[in-house]
Amino acid sequence: MDRTLGPIDPAWIRQAGDVTRYKASDIMHDRKIGAVDVYTRLYEASRGTAKDLRTKLLDRLGRPGAIRAGPGPDGAREAEARRKQLVERWTAIQGLLDRVGTGAIDPVHADREMRQLTGGYGIPQVLDHASTIIGELGRG
Repeated sequence: MDRTLGPIDPAWIRQAGDVTRYKASDIMHDRKIGAVDVYTRLYEASRGTAKDLRTKLLDRLGRPGAIRAGPGPDGAREAEARRKQLVERWTAIQGLLDRVGTGAIDPVHADREMRQLTGGYGIPQVLDHASTIIGELGRG
């Protein structure tokens, strides 16, 4: 069976980013789930966002040409270099979030690692950034 997908409607990609943001925000702030501490909420939000990064961002970024080339003779080369940088950065972030989500590292130490990895952004900010970048892929 050929699993090659044709072009994906950009509106659906943007909506995927919104869904990722909603799920993480809902887990972090929803009072309906009861008296769950912030660390447990971080575990669950990290787990879900790690999965979304793997399936909605890294799968798409893994393909050459995922970043639109800019103008000029070096546009394609620069876009490919940028794509590779993004894959490397978001793979590291996804791996750290996955480790939090599986309980391999506690959220306090993971947040410290995340701040080192991202230049100062903690897990809650990265969850929001992940949602934004997933949606931005829809702008093509």
